[in-house]
Amino acid sequence: MIEHPVSDHALVRYMERVLELDVDGMRDFILTKDIKAAMSTGAKSASIGEFKYIFKNNKLVTIHGRSREDG
Repeated sequence: MIEHPVSDHALVRYMERVLELDVDGMRDFILTKDIKAAMSTGAKSASIGEFKYIFKNNKLVTIHGRSREDG
């Protein structure tokens, strides 16, 4: 994949400051009780609904569709 010239940090700040989206509220929305429960067990991932949530160092780091293979 070709690296985009707009960083993830800049994208988040744009959503937060220009579009005035509640980024912290979005984080809270993503962090459901099921995800919290999986993280509290030290799991590296959890399949919930149609998605697979990937954790590292007790943080949610990415989300994949269930059909995606992890390496």
